[in-house]
Amino acid sequence: MMRAVAWRRVKSQLCSLSQRSPLSAVSCGPAWLSAAAKCYHRKEMYKQKMALPVVIGRIVAVSSMGLAAAIAILAFVGGLWLAGLIAVAVTALFMGMMFLIERGAEQG
Repeated sequence: MMRAVAWRRVKSQLCSLSQRSPLSAVSCGPAWLSAAAKCYHRKEMYKQKMALPVVIGRIVAVSSMGLAAAIAILAFVGGLWLAGLIAVAVTALFMGMMFLIERGAEQG
């Protein structure tokens, strides 16, 4: 019974959010959203443009990190410990690259 009531409340809040204009400011969303998710202005978000090198860097970093992690898992399962450790190091390298790209995107 309580789940049904809670679900109706969440559903009504989502419906009220979806009826708003996508370009309107959302400053006080439902209580279950985090503060970061409910306090931003969509107009400002849509105006921001990302530079092409930042977008390409993000794609390369995330894709390479996923590939290196998959290779590490396969190497460990296959018993190739040295190759697995090298792949883990490469994964960490691409994760660091991703953090540097994000920091540069925030500053510039």
